[in-house]
Amino acid sequence: VTPALYHYQLQIATDSNFTSLVYDQNDLATSEFTVPTDLPANTTYYWHVRSFNAIDGTLGWSPTWSFRTALTPPVLVSPVQDEHLFTLRPTFDWDEVAGATGYTIQVSASSNFATIANTSNPATSTYTPAANLPRGKLYWRVRASGANGPSAWSEARSYQGPYPPATPT
Repeated sequence: VTPALYHYQLQIATDSNFTSLVYDQNDLATSEFTVPTDLPANTTYYWHVRSFNAIDGTLGWSPTWSFRTALTPPVLVSPVQDEHLFTLRPTFDWDEVAGATGYTIQVSASSNFATIANTSNPATSTYTPAANLPRGKLYWRVRASGANGPSAWSEARSYQGPYPPATPT
């Protein structure tokens, strides 16, 4: 007969040897645990658990598992929301994301990005398209790539591309 479980101990660390503990929770009454505070982005964590019976006996730790927190999404810098531009090849700029090894930028004529006018994978946090983008209102967004990525998409912003001049009368 297996003794009834009394409690669990859970450890979460930033290294697989558990020398840098983030959490060491003992006396957990259930087999579920939610980390009470947000963990830093772009980090790999290791965890294991062990159970104790009513007389505090244990058979040791479970196998070690890992999880990672995602990269943070980029913060867009320019063009700013609804800016009127005078070029079909604007320079897009966003804040660098710590740990990012590259980015994906999308430009679309639709706010839901159902159709993509341009997509590219720049290595840095700026991008100028090699070819002209469509005229009119366009939307753009960026996500970071890396070992713990890709990130979620940034907010989407719109800008106004140049319109042809009016027909002379």
